[in-house]
Amino acid sequence: MNSKAVSYRPPQQDRSRRALQKVLGAAESVLVAKGFDDFTMTAVAERADVSVGAIYRRFEGKDQLLDAVWDSLLAKMESDLAAALDRAESSLAGVVSALVRASVADLSGNKLFPYLYAPSFALTTRVHDAISTRRRLFLAAVSPHLGEVGRAEPQVAVVMVQAMVTGSCVHRASQGAGVEDGLTWEQFAQQLEELAMAYLLQG
Repeated sequence: MNSKAVSYRPPQQDRSRRALQKVLGAAESVLVAKGFDDFTMTAVAERADVSVGAIYRRFEGKDQLLDAVWDSLLAKMESDLAAALDRAESSLAGVVSALVRASVADLSGNKLFPYLYAPSFALTTRVHDAISTRRRLFLAAVSPHLGEVGRAEPQVAVVMVQAMVTGSCVHRASQGAGVEDGLTWEQFAQQLEELAMAYLLQG
């Protein structure tokens, strides 16, 4: 949790953390089922089987609750990428594949992107932090393999690949059921890996 970017009362005990995850899960369900216009604190409370007052004791309103939903999603994407890179085959292709597969795994089944938006400066800051964290993780993992990059500026090339992979996956996920490229997510991942490697290996 990036407390500097997203401001609400953080849980201090295991019971409180479990209660928070229950509320965030309910908020995700309500958002997907009803969309943003019909997203209310009352609907979240009913889905989570808690009182509205209990939610307001932690969140000032629905914008702050949505910030927390975003924060939870971004934190998962950061930790999932870190774990994937730790497990990656020790090669340029292995690290690139880990980046692609972790991004696709997090976003392919995610139904939130068509509904979520950045209602606050705090959330905008959190998104920027997440992008920076993902870039840092990838650069650290790919650094030992820069000698495999065929382009004149290997560091620039891997930064471009990280941005392309992340941006492509987020763009596709944001379309929800409306995506019209004719590909499954698995096919999309394979094409993205091939595209990234062709670019990196080009002399």
